[in-house]
Amino acid sequence: MALKRVGTQTVELPLRPAICGAAAVAGKKEGEGPLGSLWDHIYRDELCGQESFELAEKKLFLDAVSRAVQKGGTKNEDVQFLLGGDLLNQIITAAFSARELGIPFIGLYGACSTMAESLALAAMLLDGEHASRVVCAASSHFCTAERQYRFPLEFATQRPPTAQWTVTGAGASLVSVGGEAKPLAHITRACMGRVVDLGITDANNMGAAMAPVGVNIGPGLVRGGFQGAGVEEADVRWEPCAKGTGAGWDLKRRRRNEYGRRHGTGGIYTGHGCVRMIAKKGKWGFSARECAWVC
Repeated sequence: MALKRVGTQTVELPLRPAICGAAAVAGKKEGEGPLGSLWDHIYRDELCGQESFELAEKKLFLDAVSRAVQKGGTKNEDVQFLLGGDLLNQIITAAFSARELGIPFIGLYGACSTMAESLALAAMLLDGEHASRVVCAASSHFCTAERQYRFPLEFATQRPPTAQWTVTGAGASLVSVGGEAKPLAHITRACMGRVVDLGITDANNMGAAMAPVGVNIGPGLVRGGFQGAGVEEADVRWEPCAKGTGAGWDLKRRRRNEYGRRHGTGGIYTGHGCVRMIAKKGKWGFSARECAWVC
């Protein structure tokens, strides 16, 4: 049996599963940010009209799923799998949401990678013809995350000015093969990363903990993934999604000689661990919607 693989880390998806519906909802702070006009809905109340922050996060999750499924031109009972997760113990947001939705549930915990992980696994389920419609979702809430990872807000613990702020929001995508709605994008390959740990222990600096992966996986996407399909390192460039600080830029500087001069960029990394690989225009069939993201 021929394996649907390219290189050492990438799976090939010949059926090109399509993202047919996508939605994102967020809290007040996120609504005031640069993406404010792009959210499907902004909740001005941190509790979202619920009795606890955990119930508020559940409402965010359910709302995102409902909107994505509706945009995809289908309904919950026609979705074969729900792949999703959150940041809490026993992924309780996703689990209780799945109980309410009644969709067969595969719970995932990848922290910041949960959404990308769910899309990759959904695409493999669809390409393997085990389903025709899968919904992927992930959520977080600043107040529940503080209770989980640092201190409950009721403690009034002082945070350093540089501490990251967990998003209050949820996102969902309906992925299908032969769906009714016009595809927003196709998933043609999925590249799996490796765990890279440099021993960062500062709970207030999650960017530094994620930085090594961004630096490591960039060239790995080419060497272990796309090179087997005729993609060479000289033919791609790595573009930061946003400016970063601290450990991210420090690692970027260390690798500048290796990648920066080769690709004609200042580096491949931001402090928030998010970069994107862009192939030369028109080569290998990549479109603007089929570039590779590393988050």
